[in-house]
Amino acid sequence: MADKKITDLTADTSPTSDDLIVTVTDPGGTPASRKVTLANLWKAIQTWVFAEDAGSTDTYTATLSPAPAAYVNGQHYRFKANTANTGACTINFNGLGAKTIKKAAGGITTDLSDNDIRAGQWVDLVYDSNGNMQMQSQLGNATASHSHTSSDITDFAEAVEDEIGSKVVAGTGISVSYNDGTGETTVTNTSPDTGSPLATEDVQDIVGAMLTDSSTIDFSYNDGAGTETASVIDDSITNTKLANMANATVKGRNTAGTGDPEDVTMAQLWALIKTQVLVEFCIAASDETTALSAGTSKVTFRMPHAMTVTAVRASLSTAQTSGSIFTVDINEGGTTILSTKLTIDNAEKTSTTAATGAVISDSSLADDAEITIDIDQIGDGTAKGLKVYVIGTRA
Repeated sequence: MADKKITDLTADTSPTSDDLIVTVTDPGGTPASRKVTLANLWKAIQTWVFAEDAGSTDTYTATLSPAPAAYVNGQHYRFKANTANTGACTINFNGLGAKTIKKAAGGITTDLSDNDIRAGQWVDLVYDSNGNMQMQSQLGNATASHSHTSSDITDFAEAVEDEIGSKVVAGTGISVSYNDGTGETTVTNTSPDTGSPLATEDVQDIVGAMLTDSSTIDFSYNDGAGTETASVIDDSITNTKLANMANATVKGRNTAGTGDPEDVTMAQLWALIKTQVLVEFCIAASDETTALSAGTSKVTFRMPHAMTVTAVRASLSTAQTSGSIFTVDINEGGTTILSTKLTIDNAEKTSTTAATGAVISDSSLADDAEITIDIDQIGDGTAKGLKVYVIGTRA
């Protein structure tokens, strides 16, 4: 080789890893010629383009060997991160200055998001003329995805139309036709009798024939109007068809106003009907033969239950003939319940014919209340056999 220029040598188009290359050491000082294999040369080149992060935060630092003199636009730089990043972060190779790492997301100058770089991830960067490091490796928090848009697929619309056309099949009473030219699938209902499309009349007749009478429901089909009427047959609903009821309840309605039937308990039923139950009792205030005299508490008794008074009466076995009008009072707990007292006119035996009728001022008699009957006034002293009647409803 000493007698040939390098340019005169035959080119080796298929070098192998153990082929030798001449290198010159210390070209500025005392140079010496040495040899190196292609494999070792490639190993040395690799150490120049990557290094491991030496820091413990996402202000990353790394030292390339041999050290670059400056950042070069378009040059790849690689490092292995010790920690995951938190938002925007920087890398400083060989003390040449911290450069912000950017990603291509809505532009090529977008700061990283949390975990775009993962701890232990090899990060591939390219230095750009804006003074940033553009991230080329996959983002650490990127999710794997695979998708196509319709523009990626040749004849996408045609493929979809053909697929739909092949999936829609005919059935009983249904015919299907696919027009490949227009991509349209037509579904048509057909009459089982004629094979032609069903008319409204056909459908009405089919439905009318399907609905048949039962023991409780009567169906009536009007072919002219195309209507079906269902009616409950009289006396056809048995107790077993009704909703279940709790023991000792009746069907009714306890809630105020019009509404659905309810299961009413005996207590609720009694509360509803007791105010409608007529109550009347007769109290004898004397014997039948002794002439009556005026006075209080001619008879005393206690109420067997609460009561709402709607009317009062009095009667005599023997009427008086003359004198002051015979007058009777009814008291609850010593207080009158009448604003106008009971009177029996002379020669009459009953208050129902009195010229002035009694007026009730306190119609509510409490359960177990003490009731007393007074004779406030008599006439000629011939009246005998007084009875008092209290009429009303249970409260």
